[in-house]
Order: sequence, then C-alpha cells, then structure tokens
Amino acid sequence: MVATKIGWSPSFRKLSITRVIVLLAKDSPNGLRRNQPPQVKLCGTDPTQFALDMRWYAEWLSQQREKIPSYLLYLRVGQYKLQEKQQSLRVLFEAIDDYTCGIEGASIDEITVHLRDTGVFDSAEDQEHHQTLLVFAALGWASMLYQADFDLHLADELIINCDSDQPHSGIVFDTFKVPIELSDRPLSVLLKAFGQLLPAPSSNSPYFASKTSSMVSVWQPLHPDETNAYLLHVLLRVHIRWVDVLALHLDYDKSTRTLTLFRYPSFCAAMLRGRGSIYAFSSIENASADPRAKEEDIEQFLREPPN
Repeated sequence: MVATKIGWSPSFRKLSITRVIVLLAKDSPNGLRRNQPPQVKLCGTDPTQFALDMRWYAEWLSQQREKIPSYLLYLRVGQYKLQEKQQSLRVLFEAIDDYTCGIEGASIDEITVHLRDTGVFDSAEDQEHHQTLLVFAALGWASMLYQADFDLHLADELIINCDSDQPHSGIVFDTFKVPIELSDRPLSVLLKAFGQLLPAPSSNSPYFASKTSSMVSVWQPLHPDETNAYLLHVLLRVHIRWVDVLALHLDYDKSTRTLTLFRYPSFCAAMLRGRGSIYAFSSIENASADPRAKEEDIEQFLREPPN
C-alpha cells in the first residue's frame, strides 16, 4: 500500500514527489525483480535521518557484474582481476570516488590515467581502452544513474542499456551510445551527450518541456495538494513502473500513461549522506543558462524518491 502525493515542479523537467510513505519492509534482496514496488519504510521528511538497510545493493551489484563481457573480466583492479574477486568492484568504486571528490569536472580519461598511475589498474597500453569502458560502467553502477551496455564485437562506443520493450517518454535519452572519444570531456558534458539524465533548472519559464515541443504554454502546474496516487491510478489510469535506473525516475510516457519511479529510495538517502558518486556528474559552469545539473539540482533530485 502506497500513499503518495505527486506534483509538477516548475524548476525541473520532471514530476516532484513531495511525500512517499511505503508501508512495507526495508529494502531487501528479495525484491530485485523488474516492476516490483520498493520495499522500504520511510517516515518523516528528512531522508538523511532514518536508518538505512543497503543489503540489497550487494545482490544488485552482483547482477550487474554478471553482465560484464569477458574482455573486461580479465582486467586487474587492485590485487585481483574482476573475474577472481567480486570485491574488485568495490575497490574500483572507492578509487574513483577518492579521485572525483577532489577534482572538479573530471573526465573518464583523467580517472583512468589516475587509476593507472596509482596501481589500481595495470599500466599496459593495450588495456587502456578497455579500462575506459570499465570506468564508464562503474560510474553508472556506483551512481545508479544509468546501466552501461557492452557491444560484444566493438569497443569503440560508450553505450547505455535501453529496454526497448519498456515505455518511456523519449525526453530523458536523446541517444544510447556516443563515441568513446568523448571520454576526454568532463563527466557533466559527457552525460549531457546522452540527453537529460539529470534535471537542471529551466530558463525562468513557468511552462514545461514536452516531447513534441520545447515549451507548451497551455500546460499548468499540478500541485501536490490537488492530486494523489489514487487519482492518478484510478481516475487517470496511470500505470506505475518501478525501475533501478535513477535517470528514469518520474519519467512519464503519455502514449501508455506509464509513470516510472526509482525503486530504491534508501540509495538516494545514502547518496545524500555521503555525497556519493552521482555528484561527479555535476556541472561546474557558473553561467545561468548552463543546461547541465549543478550540485544543488542533484541534491533536490535525490530528495524526491525518499520524501
């Protein structure tokens, strides 16, 4: 049973969930199947104050590890190859976090060079290309912002997994693959090449983005006190789809009336507490017209699933 209030936020491209109370158990490894509701009990308005149970993440990460192609499994991370120790991914996450926390606007290439210089990766030149792909994938798994996909025959593109059989608005992703040469760009620039994976403030407009035009003057805000999940589902026949990709949170497909929700609010709370990997994608540009998400935009975004 879920009690929720949903409303349009004029400063972001997505819906804003202002309060969600899920009367179930805590996050657990038992609910990793697609389109299952989140199993977490959240009370109150501050997601940084309640106890977290992140045991589900180990199983989720193990599932992602099974998707790694053989040409990446031979890579050494720390003392062991990926195929030898599951903890190698944890070592990789920590090494990436340590570097990106101290460097603003880091790129995948810079991260890869740092990991090679510090001995986390081997320094052999013939491995650098594959190491770049692994860093891209690791950033997605550590932030849960996207899930990398891998071409079994080619390794010259950075690819994000797309469930082609699942409804989505077409607003979030402009493309699911970009040339690997973009790995030298700051992470915020690279992310923007894929589309609108993170929300960013609009240009002082009271109106909203649409899949058919950039602005629709007839759209009006839908405030939290004017609707709830019951009205959305029963009267408007909106379907709820639970996903484990943060970029798709609150994405709405008009053709199928499907609202997509991120199913692990405890992960968002953990990111808020520890300033997790997702902040590496924040823009450092000061221009007011910068279309990429800044740290405050990411923080607001992370507060939506838990609240």
